[in-house]
Amino acid sequence: MRLTHDFRWIFGFTFIFFFSFSCYGDSPDVAKGPWYRYEPAVVNLAGVLVEKTVYGPPGYGETPEKDKKINIIFFELANPINLKADPADLRDMDDRTGVTEIQIDTSDSKASLKKFLNQKVTLRGILYEATSGNEFTSVLMLVLKAFRS
Repeated sequence: MRLTHDFRWIFGFTFIFFFSFSCYGDSPDVAKGPWYRYEPAVVNLAGVLVEKTVYGPPGYGETPEKDKKINIIFFELANPINLKADPADLRDMDDRTGVTEIQIDTSDSKASLKKFLNQKVTLRGILYEATSGNEFTSVLMLVLKAFRS
């Protein structure tokens, strides 16, 4: 009699254990959306360009009364994307999932992008990972060309 009771307990525990892992496959943490690569790959992404005021140097928001306010152009993506890192590349080392906003690298293109603000556009460019304090999103884009969507 005791042996049967032990087998039922073991069977029940095993069933619950494996059932709980079979449900894990549909977890909301699973990356949805297309996968892209960081530089040097050229990508086309759709979304809306917006300009936001953020805190800049010296404290980037840690000392708002002293920090300079700067305007930055961001790209709000129409759909989330994922980025796959190249383990051999020391610049872009982290995979990213569910990216919905990208800071635009305006070192070459700010003036020409102003005409596209608050509009649906497709941007062609190169994605790279943030590496410094003046980068406000985990992923940035160097824009090569902009199109109205």
